Amino acid sequence: MAATGLSATTQVSAQTILPTQVITATRLPADGETIGRDVSILTREQLQAYTGQTVLEALTALAGIQVVSQGGPGKVSSVFIRGNSARHTLVLIDGIRYGTVTTGSAALDQIPVSQIERIEVLRGNAASLYGADAIGGVIQIFTYRNADRAGWHPQVEVGAGNLGQQHLRVAATYADSRSDINVAVSQDQLDGISAVINPANSNYFEDRDGYENRSARIGGRYRINDQLQGGLQLLGIDGAGQFDSTAYDASFNPVAQSFDYRYRARNSSASLWLDWQASLDWQSRLQYGRTTDDNQNIVPVSAIDLSEQNQRFTTVQQQVQWQNRFQRPSGQWLLGLEHLNQSVDSTTAYDETDRTIDSLVVSYQGAAGAYSWLGSARYDRNSQYGSETTWQAGGTYQFAPLWLTGLSLATGFAAPSFNDLYFPGYGRADLLPERSRGAEVFVQYRQPLWRSRLTWAKNRVDNLIQYDAATFGPSNIGTADISNLNWLLEGRYQDMNWGLSADWLKAVDAAEGANKDNRLARRAPRSAVAHAGWRHGNWTNRVELQGQAARFDDAGNRNRLPGFALLNLSSQWQLTPEWQLGLRLNNALDQSYQLARDYGTLGRNGLITLRWQPVQ
Repeated sequence: MAATGLSATTQVSAQTILPTQVITATRLPADGETIGRDVSILTREQLQAYTGQTVLEALTALAGIQVVSQGGPGKVSSVFIRGNSARHTLVLIDGIRYGTVTTGSAALDQIPVSQIERIEVLRGNAASLYGADAIGGVIQIFTYRNADRAGWHPQVEVGAGNLGQQHLRVAATYADSRSDINVAVSQDQLDGISAVINPANSNYFEDRDGYENRSARIGGRYRINDQLQGGLQLLGIDGAGQFDSTAYDASFNPVAQSFDYRYRARNSSASLWLDWQASLDWQSRLQYGRTTDDNQNIVPVSAIDLSEQNQRFTTVQQQVQWQNRFQRPSGQWLLGLEHLNQSVDSTTAYDETDRTIDSLVVSYQGAAGAYSWLGSARYDRNSQYGSETTWQAGGTYQFAPLWLTGLSLATGFAAPSFNDLYFPGYGRADLLPERSRGAEVFVQYRQPLWRSRLTWAKNRVDNLIQYDAATFGPSNIGTADISNLNWLLEGRYQDMNWGLSADWLKAVDAAEGANKDNRLARRAPRSAVAHAGWRHGNWTNRVELQGQAARFDDAGNRNRLPGFALLNLSSQWQLTPEWQLGLRLNNALDQSYQLARDYGTLGRNGLITLRWQPVQ
């Protein structure tokens, strides 16, 4: 379910009902209704509701997504799509892989929404389109923003709130008959809270673990002629913050909690592309992309030497893609070739620091009468562990004018991370990829102004990589069974839009052993999201409600985390055609809750913003 934004036009004109065209579901522009995939979209206007926050916070507004953060904004975080592991979610920025290959995760907590044009979230196995790690779904972030008016157009935005929150953004767009360009710089700061809040935790130290983020973005494109155009997107992020930790002396006693533990996270994404309209039926794109994840932790040398040392883990992913779209009377084909290089540079001496993946992907989608279908297959050859082939097949059937149903089957795999394979004294080079197989069924009823959709999905993951106490390292000993039922109801009426989503999740450990049939850690079995937005005169208003049932923090299901419900409010006043005043209040009822045991979350917090954009 999409969130709506603060702008005066958003609450009225932006549709919560799925837009006609999506990209991530098929890698090509496709009808979001007839393809049958479970997709949510957050547009630029909708993301304005999360000014001063990161992509991680914005994702909490979507159905089927649960988020865990260890100590507030800018801290270690995880995203579970339909209960699948965080490492089973593939993150793309402008079509290029983003994240660290040391742990297999992506730092969504470092990407400010102020630099994002659009987010698409695909729920369900998509390995046959995107390769390794897309078992649970795909989050694709688009940074490029088309200039909608000729000439130069600036924008300035400032904000302030409690907990020391500050926000600044300066942006500009330019367009002429052949080209357009957009640039933006932003800075966000938060004094925060103590990351660890339980005095009994050995990492506890009562202080404020703050967070600061600076970012810059530039995007542009140039039309050479009617058949050829190219462009670039660049995004750079420099984040810094404190966290709570400890060192252990010779007797394994925790010490040095008062040390100034902190991190520096530099992330970037760069993409160059060239589009060629070879003929009326053939479109081709050649794209090169490079993403980096440079994380540095400042920690003490030892329990007795409290001088600082820098633990650095730098990941670089370079990807070349050649994608071709062929339109035929019976449907459209996609043929793609990819080359991916992943490398690690660290103060830790990994046994191996580089791997390459070469891939071929083919897909086909078509329609006839009341039926539509989609199939894809992918071959990946990895220099570390060999070859994998995955596939997906599905279709939809419109059995009545307002009714649509569909079925999809898919296989997938997740690659072992560099830590799993090569971390000194821990990794095992003989690990196999995790493999999955799943199914998805949905039925949907749609009116012009509202729709209701019921989706059931099941996924089983074998060869799950887990810590093995017998070998003191990772092994392919795990199995997970995950079932998810989602009901979505959303629509709009005159100056109001509204939505409700409820999820029932059964995510359990299916491997033989002490934890068999236990719930997977930190996944709530029931969750719901609701919102309503409306406009009155120069005011736009929005109410959000998020709720999750109790869940367990550990695999043994001994540490229970209570359920919670959060109320978020936002409003905007159009002062003049050029000036807008925005207000957002998160956790309005000041609920105390935990997403991870002993780690704090923000209480009531708010941000007031003033935005200037001249009307020309």
